[in-house]
Amino acid sequence: MEALALNALWIGPLVGGLISLFLGRRLLFAWGLVQGFLLSLLWAYLYVEHRGEGLSYEKPWFSLDGFSFSYSLALRPTNFSLVLLALLVIHAAFFYGYLYIPRPRAFSALLFFTLAFAQGVFLAGDPLLFFVFYEASLIPAFLLILGWGGRGRGLAAVRFALFTLAGSVFLLVGLLWALLEGHPAFVTGWRQHPLNWGPWLLMTVGLAVKLPLVPLHSWLGEAHVEADSAVSMVLAGLLLKLGGFGLLEWVWYDPSPARALILRGVGAVSLGYAIAVATGQRDLKRLVAFTSIAHMAFVALGAGARSSVGLQGAYHQLFTHGIVSAALFAWVGWVEKRTGSRSLSYLGGVFHAQAKEQLQAALLFFGAIGVPGLALFVSEVLVIGGVGRGSGWTWALVPALSLPFTGWYFLRAYRELTGREAGVQLAPAMDYLPLEAVIWLLVFMSVLVGVYPQPWLSLLGHVGS
Repeated sequence: MEALALNALWIGPLVGGLISLFLGRRLLFAWGLVQGFLLSLLWAYLYVEHRGEGLSYEKPWFSLDGFSFSYSLALRPTNFSLVLLALLVIHAAFFYGYLYIPRPRAFSALLFFTLAFAQGVFLAGDPLLFFVFYEASLIPAFLLILGWGGRGRGLAAVRFALFTLAGSVFLLVGLLWALLEGHPAFVTGWRQHPLNWGPWLLMTVGLAVKLPLVPLHSWLGEAHVEADSAVSMVLAGLLLKLGGFGLLEWVWYDPSPARALILRGVGAVSLGYAIAVATGQRDLKRLVAFTSIAHMAFVALGAGARSSVGLQGAYHQLFTHGIVSAALFAWVGWVEKRTGSRSLSYLGGVFHAQAKEQLQAALLFFGAIGVPGLALFVSEVLVIGGVGRGSGWTWALVPALSLPFTGWYFLRAYRELTGREAGVQLAPAMDYLPLEAVIWLLVFMSVLVGVYPQPWLSLLGHVGS
């Protein structure tokens, strides 16, 4: 039963995507509800029954020159929360977009295919199987950007694909180098063997494209701006996490002092650059996109902290940022649909005397800043504390000082949206209730994870120790 349940986490969405191709818009909604409920119930069962010891399934795949590869899946402390995140983000994007999106059958199928391959990335227990799922996730993501969005979506999709494919070349060469320099036991005991410098650098570059870290980030801004908001929710909330999880799970798991210093240095540069660029943004989508780069820099800093707390914070950051970033992009799309613009220059005062909208924006913006009681606060405290404990409190100032800068540009945007009366008129909220419901659901998750983080932290209690 457990093996069937574990396989169903990725095969179920794959089958669900195929079924979606034959359903009308109304049936699609019902199918999305049924699939989301069943997969969430399945995850809850596995969490209750196996969160303590995990769960694995393995069958021989093929052998070559003494190396044996397996079809290996596993639920373990590091991926339980990310499997749930994938379910949450994909179904939130589905319910957000199904009412207004053109060609809903193709859109829904590609979303569910993305979910299937993302779950494969998180669950894979074999390095080659991880690579197969990681590459497969590129196809539906490329088609989602290409098929739905602004006038520049074609160029943005091509840039996304080229950057990701180039990164995959580095990843594949590094993976093969690591395998062929190791020995047959290296495949099954990957994390028990430190990577040599060559494979480590190649795989770091390959996966950092997707995270992304500066200077490998330049695909991200255009992809987010040109993609439909529902697609941006998936890009930021889920697909960036594939690169981060791959780095933590397969590359950065036991960095030497020199490698940890590189990770902290790259994280600091990426953090500083993203904050500097975000500060000057007037387009809300670009603002949120560059904030995502800053938040993903915390993953590198946590991995380079040389402490178990920092590593736990890096894993937790992937989960919490997925919730917060998906909510922010959903909100930006909702604002754009009600006003026809994403520009702060045009939207000045749009929420003046709008109490509900002001509350919603405050919760979203404070969530991105990482204030206590919201999801990102826990992750950022773990990273800052972990860096301080493992690498010195001078290094801890790097992520800590980013928080007031993040607060500055988000609160500045909030002041512009709410501080004065303007001629911009909001379309009636009743016309966009399904979109707003998705935003409030994600806000609720951010508050829930921030107020009661124990279920997620207990999973990570032994990570890095």
